[in-house]
Amino acid sequence: MIFGLFGPGGFGREVMGFAGKQIPHTDENDKNNTKVFIQTSPELESVNGYPILSEDRFFNSTDKLRYFNIAVGDSKQREAIAHQLLSKG
Repeated sequence: MIFGLFGPGGFGREVMGFAGKQIPHTDENDKNNTKVFIQTSPELESVNGYPILSEDRFFNSTDKLRYFNIAVGDSKQREAIAHQLLSKG
């Protein structure tokens, strides 16, 4: 299972802190439960210890279960991102 949070900015960092407590912590050797940030064009490799993946890399992951949420404050941007991500599967 992979959980991706779109938006590694300030709001996303707060949300990931909460999500990290709700989703069991990922062990480096346990690839069955991974938490990542998703960004269209990642500028960093990680934020607060969580890797940042591009949208393509997230949706092309070999994980059979992929979940995502969007941590963007602006509702119109959030809706556009949701449509964009849902169209990728």
